[in-house]
Amino acid sequence: MDKIIWNDKNIKILKELHPITSNKDLAEILGTTVIEISSKAIRLRLLKTKETIARIHSGPKKNGKPERKVRASGLTFLYKPTHPNCDKEGYIGEHRYIMEQILHRFLKTTEIVKHKNNNKSDNRPENLELKEFYRKDVLDSDVFKDRESGMLISEIIEKYNISTTTYYNKIKNAKKIKDSI
Repeated sequence: MDKIIWNDKNIKILKELHPITSNKDLAEILGTTVIEISSKAIRLRLLKTKETIARIHSGPKKNGKPERKVRASGLTFLYKPTHPNCDKEGYIGEHRYIMEQILHRFLKTTEIVKHKNNNKSDNRPENLELKEFYRKDVLDSDVFKDRESGMLISEIIEKYNISTTTYYNKIKNAKKIKDSI
């Protein structure tokens, strides 16, 4: 989904539908993200009614909790209280759950699931990829040498199957070692 151009027509639609429609539905109608709808609504000082909020959050429930919910980050979570990797409320990220179904195993805590198109609500299996958050078997110096040789960051991340955060941590560690010598 692309960033929306907020013309008068789109703002009128947002003002009319926001009080009675979920942000997810509005995002689909306007062809944008939930986060962009939320931030524009805040800037326009639009509020939802208590009835709308109750309707949005009422849906299929298990033990009084919604089966699925979307958090402020835009990620969808499923209510799976018996899952070994659920949080204290009994929810697990839908993207992680889907990746576990694909791999037929539970994910390790060092593994992260990335959305290829950066749309956190798009949990189609073909849009998900598994990355290691921190790989101890990849040497900081190897990553640093590859970067010094002119490799692109994206190529290095792909080569070692590491996250962007891990890449920058390894570069930072290698620079510290190099500077101390």
